[in-house]
Amino acid sequence: MRGIIMWVLWIERNDAAFNGIFWEQEQVFHRMWLQLVDYGRNAWFKTQERVKSKPRQAAEYVEQFRQTWCMNYALSVWRTNHPGW
Repeated sequence: MRGIIMWVLWIERNDAAFNGIFWEQEQVFHRMWLQLVDYGRNAWFKTQERVKSKPRQAAEYVEQFRQTWCMNYALSVWRTNHPGW
């Protein structure tokens, strides 16, 4: 998460320094959120790949994902058998 925040701030400051484009605060937060969701979707894709390669441990992999990404509905919600962004 820290890496996502730093990356978005880096891009925003480069835009200001080199292009003279200044982002609104809401735009910065929105980009951070989109990057975080993209990171979560990538994590879900990797989880699915792990499930396919080792089906006996599927429940463990899915639960690990749920605990990381779906706790308290902060980053995503868990639907019947997949995350909802």
